[in-house]
Amino acid sequence: MKLVSLEFENFMSFKKKKFDLSKPLNIICGRNGSGKSSILEGLALSFQVKERNNSVGAYIRKVPTELEESKPKKAIVILKAEYLGKPLTIRSEFSETGGRKITRLVEYNGEEYKNTAGNKFLSKFFTESKMELAFSLQGNDRYLTTSGAVNLKNFM
Repeated sequence: MKLVSLEFENFMSFKKKKFDLSKPLNIICGRNGSGKSSILEGLALSFQVKERNNSVGAYIRKVPTELEESKPKKAIVILKAEYLGKPLTIRSEFSETGGRKITRLVEYNGEEYKNTAGNKFLSKFFTESKMELAFSLQGNDRYLTTSGAVNLKNFM
């Protein structure tokens, strides 16, 4: 799989940001609080079937108390990749309102898979492709995320 881009809207520390991941090697570095962990979290959430955090609100960008009325109601993460030469897009939306806290749309090879069907597609996708992913922070002996969809062996 080749990662192409990762987009955020009101996700953790990002108001609106797009990262080009199409280079053979992508190095993420920056000052404390600049969003390095947010990038890894967005990648991890794109690939996993269940949310890592019990509170979906943790993914929605925070605003100062005096601006609380204008606080975003949802966060969006869009991962674009290529798999076997075909485009793969995983769009995850996190909302504190409504019945479904996380909605997902997976598009692959001209087909769309929404919510539960999207999660099933990702589980099947990882199982059939024998892909193994894990995300960890530098110097941390525990995973940033775990996923029932894959065996966690390789570090990204």
